[in-house]
Amino acid sequence: MAVEALFGKGRTLTPMKWLYQKGQYAAQEMVTLIGPRSRVISNLRILGPCRELNQVELALTDAIALGFEIPIRLSGNITGTPGCMLMGPNGFFEMKEGVIRAAPHVHMSPDDATFYGVKQGDYMKLRIGGPCATIFDRLLVRVHADFRLEVHIDTDEGNACALQSDTPVELLK
Repeated sequence: MAVEALFGKGRTLTPMKWLYQKGQYAAQEMVTLIGPRSRVISNLRILGPCRELNQVELALTDAIALGFEIPIRLSGNITGTPGCMLMGPNGFFEMKEGVIRAAPHVHMSPDDATFYGVKQGDYMKLRIGGPCATIFDRLLVRVHADFRLEVHIDTDEGNACALQSDTPVELLK
């Protein structure tokens, strides 16, 4: 188990901050990621709870700086992706695969999906206003009864359009 290798036998993740999606949290525990060029990102926050597989999601800028060539994938689709080395206070954990750039996506409940007229696996558009207005054309729809309506784009995508907490956004079919 990765958590025990990184943080010690019997250790589990400790919730630090609950996230918007039900049961998801940012853990107090953090790791250092060692990339192919022996460059590192320190203080990389772990998201919990633990899943059946280990995965690291990087923004493209971070991937390039570390020396990764990573595919854009939906979370959990890690077959054939690069691996990495993680370092924690108790030791190292080698991931054989699992480093991806997360595909831009929107979480929604079945009621939200009905409202927007979409289903699991469809694509939507996200119109972002403001001084660097843009439209993301391929926002993958993920539908589950436990999901709350929330768009997930990475920091590079948010920075490219100067996204702020008060920037107007609109989901489009």
